[in-house]
Amino acid sequence: GAVNRGLELIWQSKEKFDVVLIIDADTILDPDLLKEAVKTLSKDESIGGVCSISALSPGKGLLYRLQKLEYGGFTAFRTETWSSVMILHGLCSVFKTDVLKEVKGYTQGVLLEDYDLTLKIKKAGKKAVFNPKMIARTQAVKSWRGLLRQRVRWFRGGIDVIFMHGVNRFSAYDVLNHILFILLFLVVIALVGASISVYPRWKPHFYWHPIPLILFGLGYLDGLWRLKWVKDLDWIDVLIRISLLPELLYSTFLSGVRIYCYGLALFRAKRRW
Repeated sequence: GAVNRGLELIWQSKEKFDVVLIIDADTILDPDLLKEAVKTLSKDESIGGVCSISALSPGKGLLYRLQKLEYGGFTAFRTETWSSVMILHGLCSVFKTDVLKEVKGYTQGVLLEDYDLTLKIKKAGKKAVFNPKMIARTQAVKSWRGLLRQRVRWFRGGIDVIFMHGVNRFSAYDVLNHILFILLFLVVIALVGASISVYPRWKPHFYWHPIPLILFGLGYLDGLWRLKWVKDLDWIDVLIRISLLPELLYSTFLSGVRIYCYGLALFRAKRRW
């Protein structure tokens, strides 16, 4: 609502503003970011907004490094989908003023407002793109409790936005991602259950199927390759990725939060910031 009020003042101003930069309160921008954004927006009239790299400000500790590696994965994904990113993230995105006016700014009461805004921009026939030369940094969450609260908002907010906009060509990839995650979760449960058989004297026997191991190996190699997108990468980050266990526990935590959010959405629990 506050950002919408600021946008209204811009729209009503006698002076013309071509672009609007919207960032989070703790975002730190590289000096050339706005210059790069304007350069991108000027290339194509159909571009409605462009987002930056989401990097982390300097920090310490294992939780910081796990988030740092994860944010590198975000950059890798945006690089792969640079001409049509899923979300013009709230950390730092630059928009054409007339496009924001056309879609009437943000929808109030939405937990994941940047995702909702991106879908509205795409539905208006405009592109949402990524420029890797736009570098912006944010503060990492400093506690596991804080991370839990952040990710509940992200996951639950994303589910709510899909219900708001429905399945269409702009949300189809995200819907497919949710379906695959649920199917994979069910397959893992089934494989674990099938791999444990009870022999006489109640001795458990474990049988490892080759397909999950192959998929795991491919995912591990892909993770090593994606290290190239981690900002300010050092040898400790590489060691964490190679050792696997810390990120495996981190991923398990996030998967648990995601499943929890499916439950919240299913039972229509009250949404909270």
